[in-house]
Amino acid sequence: MVSGGRLHLMEHVQVAAAWEGRVLVLAPHYDDETIGCGGWLAGFPFKRWVRVIFVCDGRGSPSLRSRGRVLPSGVEMGAVRRAEAEAALATLGLSRDQMECWEFPDGSLGQRWEELTERLRAELTARPCRLLFLPFRYDRHSDHEVLSRVGRWMALSQFPAPEVREYFVYYRRRLFPQGDIRRMVVPDFLIREDLSEAQRSMKRAALMCYRTQTEYGPWGAPALSPSLIEDIVAGP
Repeated sequence: MVSGGRLHLMEHVQVAAAWEGRVLVLAPHYDDETIGCGGWLAGFPFKRWVRVIFVCDGRGSPSLRSRGRVLPSGVEMGAVRRAEAEAALATLGLSRDQMECWEFPDGSLGQRWEELTERLRAELTARPCRLLFLPFRYDRHSDHEVLSRVGRWMALSQFPAPEVREYFVYYRRRLFPQGDIRRMVVPDFLIREDLSEAQRSMKRAALMCYRTQTEYGPWGAPALSPSLIEDIVAGP
């Protein structure tokens, strides 16, 4: 994760003590929260302080195929993906009432940034947070980049401003050293949290709740292959 502070190697109890208060996770799409900071959520002991907002509705997912079966796109797909998110958060120890869905159309945030700004301003005004999780600012998806930019603007407008931490989803980038964009971030701005085996297990189980991503794909191959899931779970 990326932070505006110095390098921290943090134990889970230290994190809890430092962030006693409200934690807000902004996820552009269903599953980004688990890929990006699911391990941190699994290890955070005061889960009642956490709130997760999914900004996009999941309806833009294409029809998915696997072994001759086809999952529909559109409204039904949005409902399927929302149910998967509920199951994933439950696996990480969060209840349904800690989750909210804003239902912006997938891929639309670049055209609706003013509406997104107002929605987020209202959220942070009504429910100030101390720690705000956002996607990495160069996360190779327009929805991720816009949400990160707007979230950072809105955080700076708050007093006191929450600490912002940017989590990585699309960290695999072939043109960067060892195919990992995280290696290009200045170390002083990185927070490294090495996951315990229990956290890894919970994160893996939460990812597996997203069957539309682990079992299906537009051409039959799943978006989250077994090897990618293990790579996501094994690292910090």
